[in-house]
Amino acid sequence: MKSTKSQPLLILCLFAFQLKAQTDNSRLSPNLMQILHEEEMVLNTGPFNYTAQIGKRLPILNLLIKVNNGFDESSLIKSGAVVGTKAGNIWTVSVPKENLKDIIDIKGIEYMELGQKVAMQMDSARYFTHVDSVIKGIGLPMPLSGKGVVIGIIDGGFDYTNPAFYDTTYSKLRITKAWVQNIPGSPPSGYTYGAEFKDTASLLQKKFDFDNSGSHGSEVAGIAAGSGIGSKNARAGRGIAYESELVLVSVPLTVQDWREVNMATIIDGINYIFSYAQSKGKPAVINISLGSIVGARDGKSLFAQACDNLTGPGKIIVLSAGNNGGAKNHIGKKFTFSDTALNTLVSIEKYNNGDRRNYIDAWGDSLKSFCLQFGMYKNGTVINNSTIYCMDNSTKNLFIVGSDNDTCYITLTTKTQEYNKKPHATIDILSKSKDTLCLSTFSKSGSVHMWQEYFDESWVTIWGNFLGNNSWASEGDDNYTIGEMGCTKSAITVGATVSRVFWKDIQNRPWYIPQNKQQGELAYYSSRGPTLDNRTKPDITAPGGMINSSANSFDAEAIQGGTSAPFLVSKYTSPKNGRNYYYATGQGTSFASPMVAGIVALMLQVNPNLEPERIKLILQETAIKDNFTTQSPDAAKWGAGKINAYAAIKETIRWAGTTAIPKNETTITVYPNPSQGKFTLGYESLNSGYFFVEVSNSLGEVIKNNTWQLSKGKNQMEMNIDEIKKGLYFISITGQGGQIVKKLILN
Repeated sequence: MKSTKSQPLLILCLFAFQLKAQTDNSRLSPNLMQILHEEEMVLNTGPFNYTAQIGKRLPILNLLIKVNNGFDESSLIKSGAVVGTKAGNIWTVSVPKENLKDIIDIKGIEYMELGQKVAMQMDSARYFTHVDSVIKGIGLPMPLSGKGVVIGIIDGGFDYTNPAFYDTTYSKLRITKAWVQNIPGSPPSGYTYGAEFKDTASLLQKKFDFDNSGSHGSEVAGIAAGSGIGSKNARAGRGIAYESELVLVSVPLTVQDWREVNMATIIDGINYIFSYAQSKGKPAVINISLGSIVGARDGKSLFAQACDNLTGPGKIIVLSAGNNGGAKNHIGKKFTFSDTALNTLVSIEKYNNGDRRNYIDAWGDSLKSFCLQFGMYKNGTVINNSTIYCMDNSTKNLFIVGSDNDTCYITLTTKTQEYNKKPHATIDILSKSKDTLCLSTFSKSGSVHMWQEYFDESWVTIWGNFLGNNSWASEGDDNYTIGEMGCTKSAITVGATVSRVFWKDIQNRPWYIPQNKQQGELAYYSSRGPTLDNRTKPDITAPGGMINSSANSFDAEAIQGGTSAPFLVSKYTSPKNGRNYYYATGQGTSFASPMVAGIVALMLQVNPNLEPERIKLILQETAIKDNFTTQSPDAAKWGAGKINAYAAIKETIRWAGTTAIPKNETTITVYPNPSQGKFTLGYESLNSGYFFVEVSNSLGEVIKNNTWQLSKGKNQMEMNIDEIKKGLYFISITGQGGQIVKKLILN
């Protein structure tokens, strides 16, 4: 707020107003502490008016809570709260804002947090991932297409009428059901919000999820599972698992308040999809191309714990790594007794309604502490430094006056988090001054990491940069820019590579993005790991752009003449309804993630009981390593390397098969042996299924492989290696639970 000349000199100093907590803050996340603080603050006019900073809060808060065996659920219900998903001891709960105080002291609640807000983050891509070999079934028991597998997409911007979501004959809609979480209607069983659509008629009548929702969800679903109908070449334009069943969950992407959609509603979506798939006896993989870069990044958050509790055999989550590569929205430092300060500069840009806003999330090491100080910076000088604020489990409102006599307001919450014992500070900034904020962090030991991310009142997510000044202030980097969701232990987190540099729009005009210099390189925007507890993230990379996929026909921007027109690559007029449908090209880890989700669906078609860790291990062992990755990839950028769908499917068969390998190796016969090159395998099976067969020479080189399709009873398979040199060979027969190796002599 602009000060006048009549104001006393004292106004140039910083004032702090601290909430005298009457509740036990140890159970609360910093964002809940801030809400309680805002409710209890007396909002005056003049320089102490924080109304513009706080904004309008939604009346219902979506929480994640951690409970123990002594939890009294009846008291929670009496408070007006509604329980959603029970993911082990992590529950989602909706509660009226005014009733928040009533549930804080309920017996058995160990911790509660307001879920962090999240945001959005085929052709040549199929070639680079070797998906085409899988689709054609080369050397496999059958072509794979995702049949019998549920693919769940949690996103927004779905077009239920799109031909891409029908079967390849354009006769049957493959969307089984959809849940739109932010519109009135009949919610799914067990939930109290949103509207569920459970059949083709209701989906086609609804047409799309909600107004002004963009095309993100439709494009993501098209990459994972689109039929290809409407693209220039239906086969080339198909998604990965094009015969899978689709279940769509729409999270609201229009932001009245930055807490409106958060990780709690996403947990509900995950549970909804997995529960449906389980009821049908099918495996499911869920793609989430959403995220936030704030959070502890150690896999211990309530969101991460809930995901770990919900996943398991045939229940897989795939997440995009984020698009913060090359940015400078992270800064960190390891402190020593002789090096105790980290200084940096934070620009506060003008967003949305003209306010200058920013939000900083700061984390220290477990059982350590740190302190913060603020000042205003202009032309090499810092003025009006605040006092130093250390961890004290409270929320404060501060303000500093800049060199232009305008004011920067800060809401600072500090506490040590219950679930990982780490000191945590959130810094919510509203500035009327045009000066740069100076932020200093102090400690004598341990490390501190900070990130910038602000959600404005539109769709835009702002990732600011930490700035240096070639002197005492340090600039940021893009390390540790995979957010809290992507650091979940059970999730498969996906970075992006470049699959196309140039494209032509629907009017045959050429386009390119200058940063995409060469096919196969790491995408410039792909976020970097590792996690803060030093686990490898991303797990794998996949093509993330430019990738063609199905746009939302109700997206006003994705039409000829719209703002996305340069990205439109084909147009299709439906014979069913006369409506025009476009395919558009795009990029981001949001597009790499559904590539992997589709490939995981193919793996689940082979073995529906695959667990998350087994899938990750298979992807790691079969990853492509080339001149871009090198033979020892930088795991913080590449994970294990580039995904190889064909090798992953072969390894899935090799590891598991569908028929148990016999304990007695004599039950599998090889005759004649010795052989002149042609021989027959024999086996009497108790059930139908298949084995994976490889023939290798004495050097261990594989010279022949095949899938042995089995039926109940006696089975034979002929093989021919008569063009190979004479000598000793080994036949490896792999099935569920093991492998038998037989010797073969060629003479």
